Amino acid sequence: MAVPLAAVPTHLIAGPLGAGKTSLIQNLLDQRPAGERWAVLVNEFGQIGLDAALLARDEAGVTLAEIAGGCLCCVNGVPFQVCLARLLRQARPQRLLIEPSGLGHPADLLRQLTQAPWDGVLSVQPAVMVLDAAALARGEALPDVQRAALATAGLLVLNKAEGLDAEACARATRALPARPLRWTEHGRLALADLPSHERPSHERSGGVRPSSDLPDSDLSGPERSGPEWSSVDPLRGERSGLPFSTPGSAPLPTLWQDPSRPLCQVQDAPEGWSIGWRWHPQVRFDRGRLAAWLGTLSWRRAKLVVREADGWWSANALDGAALAWRPSEWRRDSRLELIFTRPQDASALTAGLEAARDAAVEPMTTPADGA
Repeated sequence: MAVPLAAVPTHLIAGPLGAGKTSLIQNLLDQRPAGERWAVLVNEFGQIGLDAALLARDEAGVTLAEIAGGCLCCVNGVPFQVCLARLLRQARPQRLLIEPSGLGHPADLLRQLTQAPWDGVLSVQPAVMVLDAAALARGEALPDVQRAALATAGLLVLNKAEGLDAEACARATRALPARPLRWTEHGRLALADLPSHERPSHERSGGVRPSSDLPDSDLSGPERSGPEWSSVDPLRGERSGLPFSTPGSAPLPTLWQDPSRPLCQVQDAPEGWSIGWRWHPQVRFDRGRLAAWLGTLSWRRAKLVVREADGWWSANALDGAALAWRPSEWRRDSRLELIFTRPQDASALTAGLEAARDAAVEPMTTPADGA
């Protein structure tokens, strides 16, 4: 019989859009001690589910799960509880990292993680707030919900600090509360710098909720393993919907009826408007065309993992900045997600993206066409 989970060290890695949360988690994963089991729960604003693809790595000991479509603390309740409980049961982690959406409410989420049903199961450590040092130096204000989380953070990580002189650093910190602080470039934070409480003993008696008391993760049917379930809201069940869907309409299907066409989903919320696409893994893109197309749009956030002629590549950028490409270990499908301030023409965006496909690749046929 498995020993009940108790006091799993849990780190909330929060911060605004584009500050470098995912990059920081990637660097922490690179420092994972051999033989130690880690789990990562990622929440993103868009519906398509892309952060798990950006974090994907071909190694044992790391289990990823993702809840797409909104803020974790706002979608808390059964969907969040089922997904987290399933992740804990599958991974049985010795460390848990949680990355909420940059448009989310980190203070509320941190409070919820210390309450039932997670009290005793999780040992929630002081939060890490990742901030864009260059943006702060330019005088850009933090969203109110992010600023509210600063005062109780265990560590402020001022990322993107490369090239800042002493005067710029002073401007960046002028409005910040007196909290422990680290300056980083590209999210490179030492594992030893993660803030922590004194670790409760796993053998301590009393006050520990056994893992069997976690929310029932079987509410949505049979357990899935690996990345397939990790990008699926566990309560949505079978996905069979229209090519375009929004919250409240049919979710995305998991199979392509036409492999040459993308699966697309749109979300319109007070925090912003997002659109995401998933393309069949046989589809290839041209990075030059992708960059040129993105350069014509006024997006707040762009994330993508795509197949190209020379392999799989990922990139993400903020406010129309140039894409920085890096090799990716993701192979399941090509995924792209854009966040805008205002609603856009989804059909026109999809047409523009289709034009960025690699013209040298022969069009695919459906099984019926190839019969």
